[in-house]
Amino acid sequence: MSLRSFLVFSVLVSIFGVLTVLLVAFNPPVVVYEPPWRKAVVGVVFLAVCVVGIYTAFSPETCSRSIGHKGAESEPTDNQNRFDSQVSIKGHHFDCGRFSDHIIHISDKTMCAACFGLALGALIAIGGSIAYFFLGVDIGPEIPEIVVVGAIAIALGLGECKFKGFIRVLLNLIFVVGGFLLVVGVDKLTKSLPIDIYTIGVITSLILTRVLLSMWDHWRTCKNCTQTCNKNKKRKVIAFAEVRRWRPQP
Repeated sequence: MSLRSFLVFSVLVSIFGVLTVLLVAFNPPVVVYEPPWRKAVVGVVFLAVCVVGIYTAFSPETCSRSIGHKGAESEPTDNQNRFDSQVSIKGHHFDCGRFSDHIIHISDKTMCAACFGLALGALIAIGGSIAYFFLGVDIGPEIPEIVVVGAIAIALGLGECKFKGFIRVLLNLIFVVGGFLLVVGVDKLTKSLPIDIYTIGVITSLILTRVLLSMWDHWRTCKNCTQTCNKNKKRKVIAFAEVRRWRPQP
């Protein structure tokens, strides 16, 4: 299956998942029995997703593998124009200038705008999750509009590829906070462990879609480049290892 096909499939699955979550939010089931440990279990599962996300965001090597941003040394195939300047990696993006929209500069550090935003959003989600699931803090009323706001925030976050710099940071932050609102909103309305776990599964699907969109955006950037970078005096095609496995079909 090509990357393009898998991306389309992932988007369709995510849309279906969000629509079903919204349907449940506006038509919550009648709660017959609520186990006392339900919120703790949901909180632990969602916190685990957030922690893994933060680890991925702050680990450039892991993040690079997750989005396929890993150069593969080989003979150039598509691009014949070469340049001999050494290309380094900053914010786990090549500093050839093609990825300037993907990075931000804070003090003397270069960081991936998307990962920085996702990490900040995850920190907010972790704080909110601890407060709601474990400390009993009431976050908002029991209304489906909270779920709608979460879904809109997620949709905005998925469109971050069209923006650059700190706007990209903000949209990725909103993406994660939207997922948090989705989980909390559904939990308050349904008080159902299976539905909560399903909602977290939908969010996981959305994260996968977000990763695939990044892979596609990166692949297009390199595909449209007419230069082949030379790093450490070895020819290196600007390509992504994972994308090469799912090379889009013509």
